[in-house]
Amino acid sequence: MIADIFRAAIFVAAHLLGGSIGAGVLAASFMLRLALLPLRPFNASTVFGNLVQLPVIGAVYSALRRGFPAPSSFLWIPDLARADLLLAAAVAVASGVASYVGAHAGGAAGRAPITAAYLTGLGTLLFCSRAPAALVLSWAASSVTGVVQARILAREQRRLDAAA
Repeated sequence: MIADIFRAAIFVAAHLLGGSIGAGVLAASFMLRLALLPLRPFNASTVFGNLVQLPVIGAVYSALRRGFPAPSSFLWIPDLARADLLLAAAVAVASGVASYVGAHAGGAAGRAPITAAYLTGLGTLLFCSRAPAALVLSWAASSVTGVVQARILAREQRRLDAAA
């Protein structure tokens, strides 16, 4: 059911954004990430915070795995149903940055944020290099939103600490 809702959201967003399925995937993924925000604990780097989202991520994968009525292109990507190595590399970097910012904002010290960034980036690259580009676009929207979320939460935490 969640997969069907997400798939419908992609097509509605694509229609509103000029018919681009890629733009629809990005917009629907961004909105989904915002909707999931209350499910994450304040410390964005916790494993629990990410595990809570797994059923929804599975539904997103299911929606995107079904493909689209016709080959859909986006930016330099000729077919969103096929893997794109350049997109995978870009998303791996974005995921690594998101992991670093999240770990740093969560209070991790020393080399832990750097290690988290490298491991996250490598894992993301391995997965995304074989995944359909539409799924990788969804991952990209989630990673970028995660960076913004972590920065906002860190700023709020500093403000609360200063007021206390």
